[in-house]
Amino acid sequence: MQISWINSGLRHGVQVFGLLLLLTANASAALFSTAQHPLPAAEAFPLTIEQYGHKIDIIWNTAADYYLYQDKLAFTTSNNHPLTDLVLPQAKVKQDPTFGTTNV
Repeated sequence: MQISWINSGLRHGVQVFGLLLLLTANASAALFSTAQHPLPAAEAFPLTIEQYGHKIDIIWNTAADYYLYQDKLAFTTSNNHPLTDLVLPQAKVKQDPTFGTTNV
């Protein structure tokens, strides 16, 4: 069907509606595709390890909107011995939809 019979005002309205529909579809697709594809762990939690004698510094440069939960952190040696005497930075309180109020 050709649009040539529609007057110019209606044609303009149809074009604007089509453009809005297209933009909305693209925005919705981007919104849902981001939520469904989290970053790989190596990208979300890039890690640097530095050793000074018997001291080890573990530094994460966590990606935006990703969090490390302090109560979930555990460190062991290659022989599965737990590392103790951990010094963690001051936690930030976060309201998490899965874990509730938690320290990150």
